[in-house]
Amino acid sequence: MKYEGYMPKRALVVDDSLTARSSLVSELKNLGFEVSVASDGFLAICEALTHPVDVIFSDYLMPRLDGYKTCFILKQHPQYKNIPFVILSASESLSHRQKAELMGVNWVLPKTRAMGAMAEVIQAVLPDMAV
Repeated sequence: MKYEGYMPKRALVVDDSLTARSSLVSELKNLGFEVSVASDGFLAICEALTHPVDVIFSDYLMPRLDGYKTCFILKQHPQYKNIPFVILSASESLSHRQKAELMGVNWVLPKTRAMGAMAEVIQAVLPDMAV
């Protein structure tokens, strides 16, 4: 529900797959987000620094710059130090989660659960947002 003075949260979706990007964008828009997109980590960094966002959802494995490195680089910037970064991944291994934590990732979401769990993840990383 929108009201006077309402400022929607902004999300950045980063994925090299057009299908995955489109699905996530649709889900986030349905939850009230304004969404921008990037197809790899380099473009994500440019987009994030040009158009500030409140949360980033990124694929783990992408060409040129993967999701881990994208997160690590953005978390070095004062503006993004505390911005939630969610990795979407096919892998649920312990080593994958440990690497994500070392790089500053706030949440690892298995791609198999992404669409069904998006509202839960948003509540966890952005508790002030009612979804």
